[in-house]
Amino acid sequence: RAARGALRAGPCALLFLLFIKCFIFNFLLEEMGERISDLEKRVADLMTEAGVENSDEELGVKTLS
Repeated sequence: RAARGALRAGPCALLFLLFIKCFIFNFLLEEMGERISDLEKRVADLMTEAGVENSDEELGVKTLS
């Protein structure tokens, strides 16, 4: 009987671990998106300081929406 209880808890535990992994993955993905946006802003600021007036299209930069 103890073995049956352990088997029933197994899928719930696996689903919980999957949920935690997805949560962490989404958090990390959002963090990377923020870092990329910050980097793009810094590059644009540096280009402005350097007097470069090219648009994203001219530079071949793809922006994420």
